[in-house]
Amino acid sequence: MSNELTQLDLSRIKRHNYTQTLLDEGLRTGMLQDSDAHRISVWMEEQIEDLIGRASGGESTSVMTETAAVYAASVLFVLDTQLLSLETPEEAVAALRGEPLNRLYEDGCRRLRNYQLDAASLLVKARRIMAPVPNRSYRRTLNKDLSAAIDNYNMLFSAQIGAKFEYPLALPVQNLRGIYQILAYVSSLHDENLFCREYDGNQIAIVCGIRCEARRVKVETAFMNIYSAIFVNALICDYLRHDHGSLLLRRADCDVAYRLLEPFDDEEREGLLRSVVNRFTGGNPDYNIRYFESILPDLLNALRYNRLHNQVILVPDDGIIDEDFTDM
Repeated sequence: MSNELTQLDLSRIKRHNYTQTLLDEGLRTGMLQDSDAHRISVWMEEQIEDLIGRASGGESTSVMTETAAVYAASVLFVLDTQLLSLETPEEAVAALRGEPLNRLYEDGCRRLRNYQLDAASLLVKARRIMAPVPNRSYRRTLNKDLSAAIDNYNMLFSAQIGAKFEYPLALPVQNLRGIYQILAYVSSLHDENLFCREYDGNQIAIVCGIRCEARRVKVETAFMNIYSAIFVNALICDYLRHDHGSLLLRRADCDVAYRLLEPFDDEEREGLLRSVVNRFTGGNPDYNIRYFESILPDLLNALRYNRLHNQVILVPDDGIIDEDFTDM
């Protein structure tokens, strides 16, 4: 191999497979040598053997190929965590070359543990501001499933494996694994709860109840997201300058909003509505904008054809609201 060094090609380095692609690039550029690759390979084998011994209580030195692959992926995930914490890929390659691998691994475990604690702390905050809606998947996820996922996260044997949750987020977590996925889910749910806290609890219950009634499902068993159920109502109420915290809209309100927005083109309508979202005082501004952008095409299309009433949840024009909705 030539000793001439070339610059790392960052397009070849993948965050989801950081250690391995760093190693490949380091070898290609000459920043790492074959002896480095051999040392890392031997260390990996030792780590896997150690995990096998721990899992079997020292009674076995072999496992099924699939299990060994999970252990290997777990070790690499921990290394990835530590190496990604360094400022540049060049620093990460230097760490692979010069730092003891055991130290990198232990530092990675500490970082994952800190993320685990962050998730637990944020979950406590999310529970304190739960929306007053008796949806079972929502309440079970917050009160039980997330705690179990955080407590049972295993950074030794399966650090790369996250968890699945029944309650759907307005913006699903994508392309994350392990504790990163769990932490991102908790963070998103906290942001959604923080937004909902800004609005009248009875009105949240009414809006969710009307939505479920229209779909002929019970609030308790519905597959629904509370944040997305109230978001457009909150947007239009704010645009119409209703009282702070209001969510209730009638068909006449939609007609007023349409007449106000009718003179403008799509770009101008987007600007007006975006300014409303930017004024929201509840939730995470970045999360609110990202969700707004995800629904913007449908919202603009509804305004274009005077169908805004299809994008919001309307209370009856007669003003009579089922008392069951206000008792949730």
